[in-house]
This record gives sequence, C-alpha cells and structure tokens, in this order.
Amino acid sequence: MASTHRAALAALALLTATAACDQARPTLGEADAGAGGDCTTCHGDATRSEASALLQAAPPLDAHGSATGPAVGAHQAHLHATAVSGPIACAECHAVPTQRLHSNGQVDLAFGALARAGGASPAFAGGSCSGVYCHGATLSGGSLTAPAWGGAGPLGCGSCHGAPPPSHAAGATACASCHPGTVNTDGTLNLAGGLHLNGLVDVSRAHPDGWADPAQHGRAAKRDLSSCTACHGADYGGGTSGVSCNGCHGGTAWQSNCTFCHGTKVAAYTAADLPSAAPPLGTQGETATTDRAVGAHRAHLDGGAIAGAVACAECHAVPADLGHLDGAAQVTFGSAARRDGAAPAWSGTTCASTYCHG
Repeated sequence: MASTHRAALAALALLTATAACDQARPTLGEADAGAGGDCTTCHGDATRSEASALLQAAPPLDAHGSATGPAVGAHQAHLHATAVSGPIACAECHAVPTQRLHSNGQVDLAFGALARAGGASPAFAGGSCSGVYCHGATLSGGSLTAPAWGGAGPLGCGSCHGAPPPSHAAGATACASCHPGTVNTDGTLNLAGGLHLNGLVDVSRAHPDGWADPAQHGRAAKRDLSSCTACHGADYGGGTSGVSCNGCHGGTAWQSNCTFCHGTKVAAYTAADLPSAAPPLGTQGETATTDRAVGAHRAHLDGGAIAGAVACAECHAVPADLGHLDGAAQVTFGSAARRDGAAPAWSGTTCASTYCHG
C-alpha cells in the first residue's frame, strides 16, 4: 500500500514538472519593462527622485532592505555624476534583466564595451574588480586599479593612472595643456567635455608636430620667450609641463650665451664674444641689411674709414638675462651718442640727434 502511494506521488510530481516545462516563464510586462517598474519591487526605491525608473531600481536599498550591504556597494557612485566621471550605464557592469528569473541569488556580471575599451580584460572576484578600463587597466601608475566594491571614499586621478602617469615628466601637472577636453585649467576634470572615461586617450598637444625642431620653436621663443615660462617655469627647468628647456639645450649655458639667439654662434661663449652676437643672423633668421634686425650692426661694431668700432652699450643696454626677449627693440643711447648735450632719439626705423651723426 505504501509503495503504491509513493508511486502515485512520483507520477504526480513528474506530471506537474512536465506541465511546467511548456509554460511561459514569468517576464516583465511590456509596460513594466519600459518603465522598469517591477525592478523596484525587490531593490531600489520607487519613490526616489531619479531620471528613470531603472535608476530608481538601483540600490540602496538592496533586495533585503539594507542600505549598506554588499549588494549596495558603489552603485550610486557609478550611476551618478561625480567629480571623477559622469554616470555609467547599468549595462556596463551587468545585463539589465528582462525576466524575473534573474533573482537566483547570484551576481551576474557582464562587463560592457566601456569596461573593455582599449583591449582591457575586466574581471570581478573577491569583492573587487580588476583589469577594468575605467580603473586604469590600459594605463599605468594608478594606486587603486582594483578597487573594492564597498570601498570607502571617492577615487582621485592617481587612483586609476599616475598623476602624472609614468610616461610623463615627473613635474607635469598642467594636464589641460594637452588634454583640454578632459581636464580644466584649474586641474578639475572637465566632465562637461565628455572625454573623461570615454574609451580613448584624447590628446590635443600644446605644440604642433615637429616643434622640437629649432626652426619651429626657436623663432617663436625668441619673439616672446616669457610665454614659455607659463608651462616650462621661470627658470625653464620644467615648470608645470615637466619638460625642461635646459634638458634639451644641454644645461643652462644657453641662457647667458648671447650668440645662442642671434649673430655667429660661439659654443664656449665669454663676455669678450659679445660682438659676435650682433647680426647677421637676426633672431628670425634675417641676414639682409635692409631688415631692421640686421641694419647697420656690423658697420658700427667693426668700424671703418670714418670711425672706429662702437661698443654695443652705446646704442642699447647689454642684457643681463633673458627678460629682453619680448620682440621689442630696446634702444638706450650711451654717453658717446649724448656728447656735447646731444639728445638722441630712435623712432623705430631711424635715429636722430645723436652726437655720432652730427
């Protein structure tokens, strides 16, 4: 009798299971799927002010009503704009369910295109993610490239990549010079630009290609060398760019070598070589005497049948530093030009009332 009863129960169970197999599994209704309404039945908060019902479904709260459990973690930090990034779509970390049967107690991670950008191979284990593009997998120098899901506090620039990265000069802090769409001039992230965490390294170089060629940067620097100090420092030692002018020019001797910018270059320059600094060549490559930068320099410095050589300081002060490199001709007449009460003047193209010229 007992065995007959057990056989009947087994048959009933098999019949029930067989019948269930051909039944449609429960899914979100069309209206629910569009609004995400059913999702907040288990987690999140339908009353929370969010841009969409799907965001309302993200913890806190988790499926057990906890606002601090492991299922809560960094959901809100990813889904809303922060000082580090804009909102990250839900689908970048896991598939957005369309069926209720995902409620199996398992965390079903499925990293999206952003997490895999640049060939990254993201993974999640032991409560931490690793190898994720968003946390510096394709960069280097970051101190926290495998953050814990429930870790405290926001991340900074140095968490995901070096600040500056190892490929940059150690003193490079003017990030906006090369990454204006990513970093603001005050050092904060330019989230409005939309380039931070976009899967690319967006670079807009401070200088055009080939800038290292003296034919490009040399003449520009001679027109206004002070503009270089904004990035390279007042001593040209690197500044916020971290790139030292002195490093490229073999030390600081170039700063006191007058022939480095004009005239006939003298490698081991001394004060006695000052006449060699007179054009030709001018700072912009001028060689013709009709060019103002060249003009009558040699006629004065070499002397001739009418007069002997005239010292540089008789027409302008001999600079003691690089502050004179502003593109302006600084004419200051000396004592010889002022003899017998002469009042010399320079109009920008010609001199007048100098003792030397009667």
